[in-house]
Amino acid sequence: MTMKMKLASFIKKYQWRAEFLGIDIVDPNQPGAVDDTLLHLTARIGDLEGIEVLIASGAKVNAIGDPQSSAIPEEDTGSSFDK
Repeated sequence: MTMKMKLASFIKKYQWRAEFLGIDIVDPNQPGAVDDTLLHLTARIGDLEGIEVLIASGAKVNAIGDPQSSAIPEEDTGSSFDK
């Protein structure tokens, strides 16, 4: 399967998500309803295959979404639950 076919399959898989309902996804960097891209969504839910497909298809790793955060942060600062 070509990367273009993988991307099309991936877009079809996630177009029903609330962030993209009613939006015709035509680009891996296209923001959804709250400014997050597909890469933000896949990183948030832990879809490693999706992350690989999107990056290979030109997704911008440092694209800013909501709330002003990149899809894959430069460093993991942990959370208050880790302490």
